[in-house]
Amino acid sequence: MSEYASIFFRAWLIVFFTSANVSFLARWRKGQIDVKTVFWTALTGFGISAVWWFNSYSAAHSGLPGAWFVYATGAMTGTLTGATAARRL
Repeated sequence: MSEYASIFFRAWLIVFFTSANVSFLARWRKGQIDVKTVFWTALTGFGISAVWWFNSYSAAHSGLPGAWFVYATGAMTGTLTGATAARRL
């Protein structure tokens, strides 16, 4: 995997988990708590932290030209796909 693809994927993954997690937490606020929602809320919370742990140093120290744009694009698509996936679950 190229370094640009890796940057894109890490951004996509962390924001995918974050968007989905926010969607699941919104269900709690509405009182829609069931075993499935608790499971997905916990799993996406774990995913956020795991990806953040591995990503925190490498993303900020990339010397590739345009890396910030690739990261932001990955985050943008992660937002859309995470929210869509959470809605379907």
